[in-house]
Amino acid sequence: MNYNDLTRSELLDLVNVLSIDRSFEIMKKEACIFHYDNISDGEIVLFIDLCNVHAANHKYSMAGYDRFVRNVTRTIRESDIIAKFGGDELVIILRSTADIKAFVARLITIMAENNIYAVIACTTSYNGLVATVEYLDKHVSYHKLLAERTGSKPDRSKDYECLASTVVYC
Repeated sequence: MNYNDLTRSELLDLVNVLSIDRSFEIMKKEACIFHYDNISDGEIVLFIDLCNVHAANHKYSMAGYDRFVRNVTRTIRESDIIAKFGGDELVIILRSTADIKAFVARLITIMAENNIYAVIACTTSYNGLVATVEYLDKHVSYHKLLAERTGSKPDRSKDYECLASTVVYC
């Protein structure tokens, strides 16, 4: 494809297509950072690390597990921003902060109904989206490592079972 021959409208359509993750049907990390890295301090950000995706893919197939994730992401309020930040990491910027704990509880319920569990970290943004996500990722990594050491997180080679999600408010 020769990009020089595309019209402005065709280029915009291409950029839109390239900014969406097709497996989960949500925004990709790069597009999210481009549009939202300069979020105001104090906005609520969730970092969600889906657990045991490898084992879930074996049990339900990749297409099956992706469908479960799409079922969850489609329930996110239209006012909120959701993006795929890695293979199994999602970021949600909450635009309505009426009741964060109720939102997270509802999200966990919907995830469990779709055979998904995760380690979720929540905080208020500080110094932009990238810095906030890095902060949350450290907390999630710590809690996942702790779960592995205590045996409460099964090995990826074990048969998949949907366990309880862990929430960390930082």
